[in-house]
Amino acid sequence: MSLSQYQKISIVIVLLVIAIVTAIWVLENPFKVIDPTDQRFEIQQFQFEDYGENREELYQALIKIFPQGTPHNVIYDVLVNHAGVERMGGDEVSGTYIFFYKPRHSKHSKCNGWRVLVSYDRESQLENLKLFGPCT
Repeated sequence: MSLSQYQKISIVIVLLVIAIVTAIWVLENPFKVIDPTDQRFEIQQFQFEDYGENREELYQALIKIFPQGTPHNVIYDVLVNHAGVERMGGDEVSGTYIFFYKPRHSKHSKCNGWRVLVSYDRESQLENLKLFGPCT
């Protein structure tokens, strides 16, 4: 039993459609929950790209994910180990650290990325968080 030319082309088209849909699903998960107040939100899945270049939306998400009193190690783990942020510097005496995130795909070449300024109290718990960027 041999497949006709039409059947072969149909199979190739179906496989291409499956590959494209799978790629879109993996890269752009359309059902990913990005609202930190939603109980289905997964903190380890946090990504800056989920909020585009909407500074206010990203800031609101960050302060909900990291309320005052959040331990330093939790913030470091989420930002550096999961969201791909780099710690640029810090001052252990003042408890202030700067984290930097460069977008993988920026629409504006002049954009430097996001900077998150985090201040901790003497117990290494979040005291204050500020967001700068993406084009400042």
